[in-house]
Amino acid sequence: MSGKLLSVIVPVKDDKEVFKLLEQTSRYEDGRVEVIVVANGAQSDFVRKISGALGSTKPHSLICLPRADIATARNVGVKVAVGKHILFLDSDCTLPPKYLANIVNYLGRKSEFFLGRGPVNFISRSGLFSRLNSIVRTRSYSRHEGACYAPNLVVSSSVFAKIGGFYEGIGYGVDTEWGRRAELRGYIIEHLPAEFSVCHIDDSLALKTVRTWFYYGVGRALREKRNYLLGKCGRLDYIKSLFPGSSLTDRGDSPVYIGFVALHYLIRTLGVLYGVFVKWRNVDLRFLEDAGLT
Repeated sequence: MSGKLLSVIVPVKDDKEVFKLLEQTSRYEDGRVEVIVVANGAQSDFVRKISGALGSTKPHSLICLPRADIATARNVGVKVAVGKHILFLDSDCTLPPKYLANIVNYLGRKSEFFLGRGPVNFISRSGLFSRLNSIVRTRSYSRHEGACYAPNLVVSSSVFAKIGGFYEGIGYGVDTEWGRRAELRGYIIEHLPAEFSVCHIDDSLALKTVRTWFYYGVGRALREKRNYLLGKCGRLDYIKSLFPGSSLTDRGDSPVYIGFVALHYLIRTLGVLYGVFVKWRNVDLRFLEDAGLT
């Protein structure tokens, strides 16, 4: 046995915010924790900087991938992880004091079959767009309770092995797709207490955010088509599932914010339509076999 209780996996591609996270994790010296940094298609000079920042710190290790794919990066990290539990963080996360110590103590009381998610507070950059998007993302995390969103996703290694890895090649929404497979196998996600909340800085470019909305729609098209192919719903319910209502607005929200949410759903709907009629038009049962669901 390795004696490791927790493996922390952090994919990164040229994101300078990762150095703040690594500085935080390096403060926590506990032989039961390892930190695996996966350079996910990062430039060579950035990889050298990460390697220099890690130095000879024992709990940290570095893996380099030539091409960027978030699913591949997480899967590779899991393959080398030796901890009983796996924690997925993003490179632009920041941790509260004693976060790792508290989560280690928390997981020490859990069984080897654990699936949980901690809260995430999104921190805006400058500008109205980022402020509005941070509200959207924070509400999405807190209100979509059944989703296995990463970052701040914790899963036992044994559970991950049963569900299988993140599906590679679909780009966005790989955590949601993975969570849907967990749900189909009967796993129910546990929500960690508020003290396990992490902060996540918002994207630096609005264009990147809009692109993400679109591809979240593409990912939804894939997940719902799979449900339909598995016989989990009829054709009418399948169509309804492609265009769910919004849970991101509250009474008293400003017209500007409501318009922002409407834009978000419009772009995502375009992604759904692209997924249904173009990207996933010819998806068949071979996909279910690849995902281990048949």
